[in-house]
Amino acid sequence: MRRQGRLRALLLVSVVAGLAGTAAACEPCAETLDLRQTASRADLVVIARSPRDPVKGSQRDPGPGQYEVGVERVVKGTFTAKKISVLGWQGMCAYGITDWTAGRQLLFLVRPPKGETRWHTVNYGCAVKALKLKGENVIIEDKAAPLGGFLKDLGLR
Repeated sequence: MRRQGRLRALLLVSVVAGLAGTAAACEPCAETLDLRQTASRADLVVIARSPRDPVKGSQRDPGPGQYEVGVERVVKGTFTAKKISVLGWQGMCAYGITDWTAGRQLLFLVRPPKGETRWHTVNYGCAVKALKLKGENVIIEDKAAPLGGFLKDLGLR
């Protein structure tokens, strides 16, 4: 009888510990920012080109990785290098850039935390992370809008 009680207690502790580990590993969004809020809170907004090697990491290693992308143009903030390292995340937590398709994208980023070199997405990914570009148009919900007017409307130009 005592042994069954101990086993139940150990099972309960392991389940609670497992749940706590899951919660600490991936927090839900307390708030999700819209496009205007994202642009306002971004330290850096850049037009970036596809990386050669999209993510350092693999599906077997679903933790944080990074995208090394070419910087075509800085829209907001100060950045002078030709490439930028951006937090990428493969797995269930969407803190960083999670999907990079071929072409160019408008990235909304915040400065790296102290001691780190990878730029992060705004609001820990609970915001607009990137928008695809096609020519001189930004693609929003499968509709094209002229990039210049779009940036002006957001106060980025």
